[in-house]
Amino acid sequence: MVRGLYLAGTGMLVQRSKMDVTTNNIANADTLGYKQDTLLSRSFEDMLISRMNDPSVVNQTRVVGPLGTGTHIDEVFTSFEQGTPEQTGLSTDLCILGRAFFAVDTPDGERYTRAGNFTLDSEGNLLDANGNAVQGEGGGIQLASDRFFVNDMGHIIDLDTGGQVGALRLVDFENPENLRKAGDNYFYDYGGAGAGEAEDSQVMQGYIETSNVNIAKEMVDMIITSRAYETNQRSARMIDETLDRAVNDIAKF
Repeated sequence: MVRGLYLAGTGMLVQRSKMDVTTNNIANADTLGYKQDTLLSRSFEDMLISRMNDPSVVNQTRVVGPLGTGTHIDEVFTSFEQGTPEQTGLSTDLCILGRAFFAVDTPDGERYTRAGNFTLDSEGNLLDANGNAVQGEGGGIQLASDRFFVNDMGHIIDLDTGGQVGALRLVDFENPENLRKAGDNYFYDYGGAGAGEAEDSQVMQGYIETSNVNIAKEMVDMIITSRAYETNQRSARMIDETLDRAVNDIAKF
């Protein structure tokens, strides 16, 4: 019976974490380039119950069956599906079609993002929404003005001179599942994601990539998670009431 409390308790913990992930997805539904998360859970390994020293069976052990010991969080999976490109008409807004990421130089080292809502500072440096330098093939990118064109390969051409003034550093990963979120819409290489130059991605100027969160699906998941939590909560309450009767009422006889 006490084991039942443990089962219900682990179930409540998992559902609470699922609700946190779902809520975060909904909160970032309008965040440019955001990639939705999904929490995966699984059961602990079952234990095998056997009947030992049964008086009716001499020197034998009879298998009773498996015993579940609750659930736990397995991992938080990030979906890197393409978000919908949205046209803005701004020359500094860039969108990637494909698996690649923009490389950004941050105080914590190089980070990667899909959010292409960039700006130019007073010195012509191309910066992301957090004020960090967007990286080109040779470091930071500095432009004379906002009169520039970015082709689908990421090459930057000055419209006044007609010459190439830089190229975006687009990074692809052999194992994107090893990327981890670092906050501020950044990713970092956690366990050998295999960073390399992007080959099958294209850049669209004047567009930004929206979040890939499906609001309808997230709302359904929120309802399912809430009901699953309530079910575990009711189970814990019933077991607690049964234990209370066993201790305070039945024990009197």
